[in-house]
Amino acid sequence: MAKKRAGNASPHTITKLWAKAAGRCEYDGCNKLLYKDDLTSQEINGGFVAHIIAASPDGPRGDEALSAQLVDDIGNVMLMCHEHHRLIDHEQVAEHTVDRLRAMKKKHEDRVREVTEIDAAKISVPVVYGTNIGEEAVSIPRRELAQAMLPDNYPTENVVTISFLNSGLHDSQELFWQAEVAQLEQKYNESLKPLIGKEDIDCVSVFALAPQPLLVKLGTMLSDLHKVKVYQKHREPDTWKWQAMTEPNPMKIIRPDDTSKTPVLIFSLSANAISARVRKRFGDEASIWEVTAEKPDNDMLRSADQLAEFRTLAREVLAEINVTFQADSIKVFMAMPAACAVELGRVWMPKADKKLVLFDKNNAVDVDDIETITIK
Repeated sequence: MAKKRAGNASPHTITKLWAKAAGRCEYDGCNKLLYKDDLTSQEINGGFVAHIIAASPDGPRGDEALSAQLVDDIGNVMLMCHEHHRLIDHEQVAEHTVDRLRAMKKKHEDRVREVTEIDAAKISVPVVYGTNIGEEAVSIPRRELAQAMLPDNYPTENVVTISFLNSGLHDSQELFWQAEVAQLEQKYNESLKPLIGKEDIDCVSVFALAPQPLLVKLGTMLSDLHKVKVYQKHREPDTWKWQAMTEPNPMKIIRPDDTSKTPVLIFSLSANAISARVRKRFGDEASIWEVTAEKPDNDMLRSADQLAEFRTLAREVLAEINVTFQADSIKVFMAMPAACAVELGRVWMPKADKKLVLFDKNNAVDVDDIETITIK
C-alpha cells in the first residue's frame, strides 16, 4: 500500500497506519492527501512509511535495543509524504527527535479519530459570502472553513459561494449597492435555497466578509432557515475558528434620555469613533440608542457565546425602539464585527420591526456616512 516500506514493517501494520492517518501526511502542518495527485486528481501512491526509532540501530534515531523491538510497532511508524520523509530521515535528523515525532503522530491521529467520530447528523453546508471591500476582493480557502466548523459540524464536499467578486464596482459607488443586493438575492435563490432540506441537510455555516449593510441583508435572507451558524474571522490568531475568551468584554445598551426625536441606532463594537461621528452629525435632532462593548476593538468578538449575547441585545434594542417611536424607520450606523452584522439581519423581524435604513462609512469619499440599503 505504501510506496516504500520502512525496515521490516509488516503489510498489516502499514495498512493499519494508512487507516489511522486517514491517508494523509502526519508531519505537523502538512496533512497532504497521499492517494490522490493535487493537480490531476489521479489516484496515486504517494505515501512513505517512516520509523520514529529507526528499524536498525545505525539509522535515524536508532537504538541498540529498541530498534529491533519496535520495528513492527504501529506506535513507531508514521505515514509521510516524500518531502517530509526526506526531511526527518536525511536533511534534519537532529531537529526531529523521538519525542517531537511522537507528538506529531499523536496530534494527527487524535484529530482523525475526533473528526471521524462526528455524527452524520452534524453535516452543514459551508456558505461563503465575500465582496469587494474598498479595493480588496475576498476569498476563503475551503480548508479554513473545515477547520473552523470541526468538531461541532463537518462540511459538505461542496462549498456554496454566493459572492460577486471582481465586479469592477466598489462600495464608494451607488451602483455597487444596487448590483450587490440583486446579485446576492439571485445567488442565494439559485445556489443555497435549493439545497436546504435535501439529503438531511438542514444546517448552514456562514463565513462572510463584506460591507456591513450587505451583511445585514444576507442575515435577513438566512432568518427563515432552521439552523444557522455564523463564524467570525479573527486577526489573532488568523483563523475563523471560535476562540476561548481570556477576559470578559460585556456588551451593553446606552439609551437616550429623550425619546421624542428621530430614532438613530449605533453599533460601536469594533470602534468608538463612529459614536462621536454620528452624535456630531445629528446634534440634538435625534434620539440615539447605542449598542457597545466595555472594550470596543476590531477583534473584540472571540467566542460563539459573545455572538449569542449580541443577538439578545440586538433583539432587545429593536423591540424597545418599536414600542417607543412612531416613526416607521430607524437610521442605523455600524462599526461591528462581520458576524454581528449578519446576526442583526437574522434577528430583525419584517412584520414586527421598523425599517432599517443602513448607512456606511467609506474612506474613499470625503463625505459623512452614506445611505446604502433599506431593510423593509
